[in-house]
Amino acid sequence: MKIPVPKPPPNAYNPNRPISDLIKSQLEHVLETENRLPHAHRSGQSVDSIKTEAEASDYIARVTARLRLPRTVIAPRPPKSAFNKRRPMSDLIRNQVLHFREVEMTWPEAEQTGINAAAIKSEHQASAYIARITARLHEMGGTPRPGGTPSSGGPNKSGPSAFDPDTAPSPNPDTPSSWPRAGDKPSRKKPRKKG
Repeated sequence: MKIPVPKPPPNAYNPNRPISDLIKSQLEHVLETENRLPHAHRSGQSVDSIKTEAEASDYIARVTARLRLPRTVIAPRPPKSAFNKRRPMSDLIRNQVLHFREVEMTWPEAEQTGINAAAIKSEHQASAYIARITARLHEMGGTPRPGGTPSSGGPNKSGPSAFDPDTAPSPNPDTPSSWPRAGDKPSRKKPRKKG
């Protein structure tokens, strides 16, 4: 069965005709949708400046085309200065190290790393320490309770963790194997400046 669709009359679209209230309402809805797009994909056009049907049609077509763009977010590359092995820790990272040290202190003494958390000074050392504690938590199957029992499922394995800096070869003097152990005094050396 075919449904006959009549042809629109010749005066149905007049590019120079002022926009009607219906089209103004449509433009407001399109603007709301456009404002949800990333800033780089917005037209920046004010719908109050649109006066004719041709301008309205052009605006709606541009926004519709931008809605159909693939949604790929391009993350900028971090600057070269983002990772510096010798950069001193920020207060945020220091607090994270202390938090992980508190978790480690709930383990039996034999399972603790023995790393002096107060002696960790660089971002690199903090990153390696946090990775080591996190790997151990994954082995344990959850956050440990006092006495070393895991809080959820999973076996409580003993032995080297997936990330064990003490057994891995370490060509860098900033690696955990060269860190001071509990009871050692923190170093007073200042980091060298690259020149």
